[in-house]
Amino acid sequence: MKAGDLVRYASIIFDETEIGIIVSEVPDAVIWEGFEDRKGWEVLTTEGKVETLFDGEIELISDSLTDEQLEEVVGGMNTQQFSNWRAKILNKSRGDI
Repeated sequence: MKAGDLVRYASIIFDETEIGIIVSEVPDAVIWEGFEDRKGWEVLTTEGKVETLFDGEIELISDSLTDEQLEEVVGGMNTQQFSNWRAKILNKSRGDI
């Protein structure tokens, strides 16, 4: 994972899945006791807060289209139309629509 990657994580407070963006890797010097063997990440949440999460708590969300999604591509789209279509297909596959 790297800064800018979209990730899914479990919200302890709301007992549901949340989506965030990786801001940076947590330096080894600030990793908490008991988490030394897991890489830490600062994640920007949908609430606008930066949370520290660890491998095993977050899942990378791919922003690449699958073969099945590519089969739905319509030729002749301009850049804006394709961008809108791509966002709709990716959101649908994530359950956002």
